[in-house]
Amino acid sequence: MRHQFDHDIGNMQDRSDNDNASDPEEIRAVYNENLARKIEGKEPLSSYGGEKIDPKKLANPPNNKQSK
Repeated sequence: MRHQFDHDIGNMQDRSDNDNASDPEEIRAVYNENLARKIEGKEPLSSYGGEKIDPKKLANPPNNKQSK
């Protein structure tokens, strides 16, 4: 859902074609997934595609706009 939100608010300019753990778009998506996991009492994710995400970026994702 975060990908669609980013698209809707025009927040895709930092998207990478690599879709890996350093892609800002994917870091924001994992960050949002972790918000839902916290509500459900689940452990947060720390990787994307088996690759560890920089913990500093995961705590504060790049270009993490909330609305237009």
